[in-house]
Amino acid sequence: MTVSRFDVHDVRAVPPGTDGVPGDAPGALDVDVTVVCSSGTYVRALARDLGAALGTGGHLTALRRTRVGGYGLDLAVTLEDAEAQADRDGVLATVPLATAARAAFAVRELTAAEAAALSYGQWVSPSGQPGAVAAIGPGGELVALVEDTRRRGEDLARPVLVLAPA
Repeated sequence: MTVSRFDVHDVRAVPPGTDGVPGDAPGALDVDVTVVCSSGTYVRALARDLGAALGTGGHLTALRRTRVGGYGLDLAVTLEDAEAQADRDGVLATVPLATAARAAFAVRELTAAEAAALSYGQWVSPSGQPGAVAAIGPGGELVALVEDTRRRGEDLARPVLVLAPA
């Protein structure tokens, strides 16, 4: 678990008898924060642990995820909007595959010759990047996912998944 950012934006006192705090209890504090963390981090546990470190309790009253990996709120739609769009258009609109790949993978722009070669499952020159890389054709389409490897003493990018028809 990695927390790379924990910004406190606002701290508000909540007096007893308001906002769910019982009248006979001590007051509470509401703290608004932004957390940037690795996948698998339990933000609720951060609130609990912060409260314990301060010698009191801590819990979340609200949680809003604003990004998962490369996907931000700019790509999000409400369920109601998605349903209305699907009813109107007869099909549910999705994020274009190349856009999704750009958000999830490192990107390699291809020449037309490289795009054609990959569509036939051929290997191309290496991308120079570790792991799977989105290979994007000259027209902006996702052609393949490639991964650098050594073949017969030469560094090359092998197609891991080919999406473009030959």
